[in-house]
Amino acid sequence: MSEGVVCRTIVVLDSDNRLLYGHSIFWKLSALDYVVRSWKKKKFGHIAVYFSDLDEFEIHSVMESRQLVLNFESESIVVVIPSESEEAFLEQSYDADEYNPFGSLCAAVKYFFPANAKFDADYLSDNKERFAQIESEFGLSVSTCPHLLETFSVYTPIRLEEDFRGIEDHRGTGYEIAFSDPFSLYQGANVLVQAMTDGAVNEHSYSLDKEQHVVVTGSVPDSVVTSVTFAGKLVFRSSFSLLKKISISSSIVSQRHVEHKGEVITQSIIEKRSFDV
Repeated sequence: MSEGVVCRTIVVLDSDNRLLYGHSIFWKLSALDYVVRSWKKKKFGHIAVYFSDLDEFEIHSVMESRQLVLNFESESIVVVIPSESEEAFLEQSYDADEYNPFGSLCAAVKYFFPANAKFDADYLSDNKERFAQIESEFGLSVSTCPHLLETFSVYTPIRLEEDFRGIEDHRGTGYEIAFSDPFSLYQGANVLVQAMTDGAVNEHSYSLDKEQHVVVTGSVPDSVVTSVTFAGKLVFRSSFSLLKKISISSSIVSQRHVEHKGEVITQSIIEKRSFDV
């Protein structure tokens, strides 16, 4: 196993050991990470989940041979990996709809999928409770992402996390931005920030470091796109809108009862209020 790197691998199989879902994540270990060095199994009725940490050589071999071998003391299970494949880059975006096992990180991913699927949404519906249990315990969103059924994905997460916020204080009006690069893998990378306000775009670029950068633009941005390139390759991209204020409106209804000529008349008073937070 390469020093400091494991491939966190999980597969979901039916009773005939056919692939329902699987993924492997290239993960650089921190001092707080654990390692699962042999295959573990958990059953959910006729569906079983297997997980283990493999080394890089094993996963590269899986991608080439299209077979993943699960070795136990009493048996070995050969999982057939689908033949078709495609690659993608998962960005951080408010409208992203692609499953990402690490929601706060961008990731490069290679998908393996079958030319002709054996299972469909009806299978998920018939096994709704089991897949809900699997999602609760392992965080696998197969039931809410049915297109992932029968796929095996290999993820390479980018260990960069952005801290961005609008500012309007003694430093000026604009924004502040910083990146967490825990393994110092991307120091010196080019950061490009495109801040949009009322249709106008303000661009700012700098070399990635561990410092917090304050950029005064004269206004707090409505939306922002941040891109990071390293060695000529895109390694991070985020896009989101900033929540500047929340407007709250309320109506307060009060009633009073007035007696007039032997009759009780009810008067209603409506007071409307609104404020921003």
